[in-house]
Amino acid sequence: MYRKFIVPGYKRRFKAYGIDQEAGLLTEGYQIAFWKLMIKETKELMKEFSPFHESNLSPLESSNAKKAAMEMGYMLTTGIIITILSSMKGDDDDDDKARQYALYFALRLNNEIGFFLTPGDVTRHPITLGVNPMDMYKSFRSPTAGYTLLEKTVRLASQLSNPFEEYKRDTGSWKKGDNKALVDFYKLIGYTGNTTNPSQAVDILLQQTK
Repeated sequence: MYRKFIVPGYKRRFKAYGIDQEAGLLTEGYQIAFWKLMIKETKELMKEFSPFHESNLSPLESSNAKKAAMEMGYMLTTGIIITILSSMKGDDDDDDKARQYALYFALRLNNEIGFFLTPGDVTRHPITLGVNPMDMYKSFRSPTAGYTLLEKTVRLASQLSNPFEEYKRDTGSWKKGDNKALVDFYKLIGYTGNTTNPSQAVDILLQQTK
């Protein structure tokens, strides 16, 4: 399901100005629109976000500017939340579990928006301005992106040939002795174990972004 919104997600952000044949409207990617306004119409863009001035931007330009600013605001806010929560540790297990849940959801939102806005690390890849094809490939093949409904169904059907097989050691959120067929069924219906083990989910997300 994740793959299905990658292309539309890029189009919403970076599509050139033109007619959307499906909607029958003039559209433009809101990130492109924002940065064009930032370069060419800086004063008007600042007026758009000022409570004391009225800008001369068109409704489309105004809408795109607000969408882009809000998205970048989400990135900044979740980045601050991640920094704060990563430096904290609860006094007891319940407090720390609540912190891990909050950290997990902040990481998910930051990573999924960042997939479109920051595809790479500019400090490690300065020549390509941060864009690293291998990082993009890993994003497409990460568990969030890669496990489609079909793949999960095939995996479950294959495991049913040995329905009583169990895990021989702890694996991720699953424990030694857990039934593999039952685990594959849980994955098929969307349960990954993160509900009971947010710490493990945070570790997986951090490993994917290294």
